[in-house]
Amino acid sequence: MSRPLTEIEAFLTVVETNSFTNAAEKLSTSKSVISRRISALEDLVGIQLIERTTRRVTPTQEGLWYAKRLGKMLLNVDNAHEGLINRGETAQGTLRLVLPSYL
Repeated sequence: MSRPLTEIEAFLTVVETNSFTNAAEKLSTSKSVISRRISALEDLVGIQLIERTTRRVTPTQEGLWYAKRLGKMLLNVDNAHEGLINRGETAQGTLRLVLPSYL
């Protein structure tokens, strides 16, 4: 099974911003890339997730349901990534000290 994280991130950003343009800006890419990612995700799941008109972008009912569940998943991915990065910055393991005893 495919796990399209870049497509999911694009989808969630479009839902959050209600705009392909704003999503593209936030993700530092172009509007056409965002559009292709959304289309690829819709093709993968076989359901229209976003209704597009020349004036508005709105998630479908299925899109809202999907976004709610994916948002939690993406937050967990971000937390795991951040935790892994921070894990390398702190000392870990057993520290053994050998000290002389003074009487």
